[in-house]
Amino acid sequence: MNVLRNSRALHFNTTIPSQSIAYLNYVVPFNYFCTVNSTHLDQNPEKSYSISAISELIAKQHWGEIKGILKEKQNPNEILNELFDSEVNPRVILSYFNWVLRNCGFSWDIHVFFKLFRLLGNGRMFGEVRKLLNVLVQSGKFSSSEFFHAISLYGDSARENSVLVDMLVQTYMHGNKVELGFEAVRRAWDYGFRLSVLSCNPLLSALVDEGNVKVMEDVFKGMIRRRVRPDLKTFNIVISGFCKAGQLQKASDLLEDIKAWGLSPNAVTYNILISGYCKKAKVGKMYKADALLKEMVAMNILPNEITFNTIIDGFCKDQNLPAAMKVFKEMQNQGLKPGVATLRHLQYLD
Repeated sequence: MNVLRNSRALHFNTTIPSQSIAYLNYVVPFNYFCTVNSTHLDQNPEKSYSISAISELIAKQHWGEIKGILKEKQNPNEILNELFDSEVNPRVILSYFNWVLRNCGFSWDIHVFFKLFRLLGNGRMFGEVRKLLNVLVQSGKFSSSEFFHAISLYGDSARENSVLVDMLVQTYMHGNKVELGFEAVRRAWDYGFRLSVLSCNPLLSALVDEGNVKVMEDVFKGMIRRRVRPDLKTFNIVISGFCKAGQLQKASDLLEDIKAWGLSPNAVTYNILISGYCKKAKVGKMYKADALLKEMVAMNILPNEITFNTIIDGFCKDQNLPAAMKVFKEMQNQGLKPGVATLRHLQYLD
């Protein structure tokens, strides 16, 4: 994705203020083979292994031997910290992190996630960053407010933090967590982070699907105020939202906005508008849909089957058979096929 290719590697400051540990540090006890004794958490007993040997066992996925070492050490953080310090391959660290999470009933502190974000970002392993964000989101252990508080503590530059936050919003939207996605966008802008259309477009689309056009409009206006450059997909989503809400004038006005942004509407844009007028306009208002069809042709944007079927259905519902038949013949001249609903309307009126 462009937002990832064009960004520098992520860098995060993992120094942890002592006053922040209390609220972030909650650990679920290990299961029967990974029992945690809290008296050992801050101790560093004499090592009975080398970290190079440990990393080799992890790389070879010899988890049975890792279990034995954990019985002795009783603290997975100790091994993880040594792996970080040893400059071992990031995939080895990530493999250990995920194995402990899945098999030992252990919850990593949020600062550990950010340390991994930094490590993976430095290696430009952005796919793994996304996967790790998904783990964090799916765990449900950290709220959006905790994430943003943590990034203010452990993050680095605004640009790199913005990339991470943008990916967080995408993760929420991919999981259909619309409310969390909207909250993350609102907090991102409150913190001064910059988002991209890669995160904003899915949120806009989800809000349209939910019929929440007012919030959709607020998010769209927020994008413009914060210089998030919209693309044609952005405009098509917003036009669709306005059409579904019956706000046809607002939808039509966006045609000029598209051109003002140096973009050109496409067949999808016009199909959405034509459909809006056909479905929402009052009887006798089909002339606006017909005008859009003519404008479309004048701009060398070829109408497709969806365009013709939609406008024919509109004319039929408006009881304007001559206009419907005229469009139908034009459709046939272009070698396009009418839909079943269109034929049913024409036969009924005939």
